[in-house]
Amino acid sequence: MVPVTTAGETTPDDQSQPDFKLVIHRTVHQLLEREEERPGWYGDPLSTAWVGLSLQVHDGRQDDVADIAAELEDWYEDVSVDHEFEVAALALMGKFFKEYDRGRPIYEDIEDQFFAKLDEERDRREASDGPDAPQFQFFESYVYLYCALVGITAYDRLDEYREFLDSEVAGQRQSTWTEYDRMAFVETVALEVAEYAPDTCRSVLSKMRKVDVEELNEYEFIPLVWFFQEQQDAMRAALSDESFAQEMVDEIRQNLWQRLYEELPFELYLSDDIEYEFTPDVRQLALLDRLLGRLENQIVVFSEEQLAEHDAEVAEEKDEDIRVNRHRKLAGYVTVSFLLGFIAIDYVITNPPPASTVGSPLLVQGIAVLLMMHLEWRLEDISRNLPVLEENRLVQDIVDTVEDRNWPAWILRLAFGLLGWVIVGYNWAAIQSFFTAF
Repeated sequence: MVPVTTAGETTPDDQSQPDFKLVIHRTVHQLLEREEERPGWYGDPLSTAWVGLSLQVHDGRQDDVADIAAELEDWYEDVSVDHEFEVAALALMGKFFKEYDRGRPIYEDIEDQFFAKLDEERDRREASDGPDAPQFQFFESYVYLYCALVGITAYDRLDEYREFLDSEVAGQRQSTWTEYDRMAFVETVALEVAEYAPDTCRSVLSKMRKVDVEELNEYEFIPLVWFFQEQQDAMRAALSDESFAQEMVDEIRQNLWQRLYEELPFELYLSDDIEYEFTPDVRQLALLDRLLGRLENQIVVFSEEQLAEHDAEVAEEKDEDIRVNRHRKLAGYVTVSFLLGFIAIDYVITNPPPASTVGSPLLVQGIAVLLMMHLEWRLEDISRNLPVLEENRLVQDIVDTVEDRNWPAWILRLAFGLLGWVIVGYNWAAIQSFFTAF
């Protein structure tokens, strides 16, 4: 597990590490300032709305938010909404003005126009089954799908569009794609539509667990970090009784933040002397800025050297825990075995069974088979507690086979069972005499 910690959970080495949140937050604001063409305008209404939503969660940015509100109002008054990105902009603007001042007339005007366009697009979607149906585009964009969700929830009309959004999520999931930024937006919609049902949360965690953070492209880091950090609390609550899910959430979140730190050189993006193939765009910067503005905890990340030292410490702690637990289990097993054996012998001596019962071959042979099968189940513990056997690769291979519980293990059980029958049969007369003597 990658050692990203939050405030109050620091380690001794943390003192030498910068607060990653402060580093990237400061850089994000500076990068956004570069994208500002004039006060409150970031090139187009959609980008401006993204930035407006991010600045609303910051203290002391009221003037900047007011500039954005004025620019969006001016754009809305002069434009005829004809393009998909403009419909998406209306969706985000509905959310923006709800948080800024829902008493403004523009808030209600946006509702009328946005849902008219949304219903038009939905009707086109439902009519797109035939070959002559008009080409449908708006909901083919996973970003616009998320924007639609933002607009719908801004006006508290999710129930009205829940079934439709659910079908769109299903369509996006069936598409052939590998972009994980797409997954971030699509699964956000899925969780909201499903109201964070446990099954949906488990499905999302399963998908996230399969993401190989080492193979992510640069443009995929920020959407995934934004998505998972934003959704983790709700998923934790939905799966509060599942300890494994809680651990998985921690591990995924920590790995994502660490990889974001390792792969994106935020402090160097401001340099005019260095050119990068990838630099976060306005949308990604705004998503990260909104996330950081609402994140109360400190983000601490480690250098490669500190990370290697931490991994070694964690591995050593796990090995020690395994050894302690194994010794406890072994001690408990021996204690219980002696206790049960004493009780059984005492009972047999006090209440001797009839000779006919004790002399039954099936009884004695059944006991022998069970003992032999149990011995096979204990192979792992026997080998791990005997250093000589630990050095024997053949024994380890057999133990690994048994531990996997696959088909060779059943062959071993059968072999030990047959061996038990042979031993008991060969010594049957002596065993029968021993038990009958009681």
